Amino acid sequence: MVYILNASSAYPKNIIDTDYQGIKERRTVLPLDYIALDKNKDISQAKKVSITTPTDLAVESILKNISELNIAKEEIELLIGESSTPDQVTPGESHRVGAKLEHIGPAFDIASSGTAFTLFLDTLNSWREELVPNYAICFSTNTPTQYLDFNHDFSNIFGDAACSFLISKNKQKGFKVIETNYKSFPLEELEFNIPVNDYMSFNPRSLEKLKKLSIDLFTKSKLKTKGKTALIAPQLSIETIETFASDISLTNYNNYTNFSNTGNTLGSSGATVLADNWKEIFDNNDSLLLFQAGSGPSCGYVYCEKVE
Repeated sequence: MVYILNASSAYPKNIIDTDYQGIKERRTVLPLDYIALDKNKDISQAKKVSITTPTDLAVESILKNISELNIAKEEIELLIGESSTPDQVTPGESHRVGAKLEHIGPAFDIASSGTAFTLFLDTLNSWREELVPNYAICFSTNTPTQYLDFNHDFSNIFGDAACSFLISKNKQKGFKVIETNYKSFPLEELEFNIPVNDYMSFNPRSLEKLKKLSIDLFTKSKLKTKGKTALIAPQLSIETIETFASDISLTNYNNYTNFSNTGNTLGSSGATVLADNWKEIFDNNDSLLLFQAGSGPSCGYVYCEKVE
């Protein structure tokens, strides 16, 4: 069995005021005057002028996470992480984060932009119980604003963030993972792409496709939720978030989102909703249904039940 014991987020301090399709603001590692004046016209400068790195955001999230439960960093036996916007392709992001945490133990990157935590938990949930650590950290950290051409409207959708989950095989207060489902699909056309040294490409019509893939994946599972369910829909658009419960025929639920204040943050989208509302979600629900969908294309969900 796998248990989620805590979730924590980290955001860069710079806030982009946004008025676009329900998004009010987003966070960025870029200086605001650089965005206003330069529009990131020379993408090679983005990493140079940034106020922090994906690695530092991940470390901030992880240290906050374990400190809230009085877990020492030396107790973490495994790191599983990813970044679709790394400062270096190699070593992996989990190795860079591990070095800053002085982690001694295995550290792996499992990359799936937009669906990181559903893939992490689907992977851990498939392991034999004796292989799951007493304490593990899963994290995703992304700074997509470094890869945006701010002259395009779709640049208003994305923001920077990191998130981490504290995971254990031991039954403790938190959420017990009951079912995971993750699926990637054949790439028909490159509608959502983050090159290493070029601008992100994104076709807004892919949002509707990702929504439909998520609905189909869940509907085929025939999963029955328990009691009041905390729903975290795919953080693709305000419309998706508002209609998703009806789309999957979920009736007894509370709907949670931070999309209007963060935009889409790639692999940590949805996960940061849990982190930012952990106490509210835990205190007022019996179960948790977390969806993620993103480039690949891929989508997935994690269904959990509360453990007190």
